[in-house]
Amino acid sequence: MQAAESIKDILSKNKPYLVSKYSLSSIGVFGAVLQDDFSGGMAVEIIVDFKKPIGIEIIDLGDELETLIHHKVDLVTRNGIEKSYYNLFRKEIQYI
Repeated sequence: MQAAESIKDILSKNKPYLVSKYSLSSIGVFGAVLQDDFSGGMAVEIIVDFKKPIGIEIIDLGDELETLIHHKVDLVTRNGIEKSYYNLFRKEIQYI
């Protein structure tokens, strides 16, 4: 869980910048990073939502998140997840 706390701290410190640049309305982590057996080679699952539609900039956001947290990122949007799948893990999401 130490990795999760470190990543959440980085995201928290950079959230105002990310909100301003990408019009984020929310950002959170879920999945393997929240487990005790998370290793540096695993991707960090990040879920985001936006205040307004975003286009190709989502690729830039993913790249920027990888640079900030020094891990591969699997980036998903709330609207991009099928509802039944989202319901399986929504309670474990830790929003920043």
